[in-house]
Amino acid sequence: MRMRKKKHCILVMILLILITALACSTPPAKIEAVDPSLTFPYFPDPIDGEGKPIPILTGQDVMVPLWYWKKIAEYVIEVEKTREVYEAWRNIYCDGEN
Repeated sequence: MRMRKKKHCILVMILLILITALACSTPPAKIEAVDPSLTFPYFPDPIDGEGKPIPILTGQDVMVPLWYWKKIAEYVIEVEKTREVYEAWRNIYCDGEN
């Protein structure tokens, strides 16, 4: 009688451990494919080949505070860095698919 209770306790404990292990497991990480349709904004070059500024608006001036102009320049730099990294990864991982 005592042996059966001990056996049942061990079986119940093993079952609880297995159920807990199954409930706590996480699904495998899902790897997404690179989206080749991703596009980045185009920023025109403000200087021509001779080093002269290119007027974007004819006959009109746009005045913004210096801090705002710096933020725009920082944004352009970050977008270009992100585009270069994206292009490098796309070239590595999509090379065999294209």
